[in-house]
Amino acid sequence: MRAMVLAAGKGTRLFPLTGEIPKPMAPVVDTPIIRHIFDLLARHGVSEAYVNVHYLAEALLAAYGEESWTNGMTTRLVREEQLTGTAGGVKHLAGVAERSSGGFDEPFVVVSGDALTDVDIQGLVAFHKEKGALATVALHRVYDTSEFGVVEIDDEGNIARGVPSGPV
Repeated sequence: MRAMVLAAGKGTRLFPLTGEIPKPMAPVVDTPIIRHIFDLLARHGVSEAYVNVHYLAEALLAAYGEESWTNGMTTRLVREEQLTGTAGGVKHLAGVAERSSGGFDEPFVVVSGDALTDVDIQGLVAFHKEKGALATVALHRVYDTSEFGVVEIDDEGNIARGVPSGPV
């Protein structure tokens, strides 16, 4: 199984911390968030992760290099010359994967580079395959949705409607 980690953004909500380090390098329990992500991916059998970097990319590249080995998983950091948003980051990494190893012909996982989670990736991928889905999104219930978009799901677990956060 392979993964993409989207780690290119500026992390403006964490400023001034992110004025000196990229958000994925922010420490949680003395460990950068991205290391927690790498550990999660490796625990769930991900063999290769492509990571896009942009804002303060040198800090991530200094820590991990363009290619490294983490807990049995190959990580490839790929510089994104300009920010292109979430879909642009995925498209860019897919193009790099296509050129380097034939692309993504099996389901793959996309994780935000600031996502501190313990989601069951193997279970999520198994659910995705069982449903024959084009895409599967892991959601987390929150009671105060003021900082998040809202997703309504039907009785089958399909997304019925999504409402972005903030002014529309």
